[in-house]
Amino acid sequence: MSRNISLIYLAVFLKSLSFFGAITVPYFSQLAKINFTQAFFTQSWFQFWIFFLEIPMGVVADKIGRTKTVALGLLLFTIDMLIWAFFLFLLHF
Repeated sequence: MSRNISLIYLAVFLKSLSFFGAITVPYFSQLAKINFTQAFFTQSWFQFWIFFLEIPMGVVADKIGRTKTVALGLLLFTIDMLIWAFFLFLLHF
């Protein structure tokens, strides 16, 4: 059980490093062909929802437990990235 908790903390730590944010502007401007304003608006919208949903996820964590909530958050984040990648893939065809 201790190993699983350590892995969850590692996953949350790596997610919080925001590797995604560091590559979005070059990726959006070169691959998705959108300008800086649109790229920053997209990133701002993403950050807004992270901020807005922080308290409701705390309530969910109180109800079902932190471990399950963190796992659910990572699952939803993965699904989000897959959907995002799929739509960007469709833009090129």
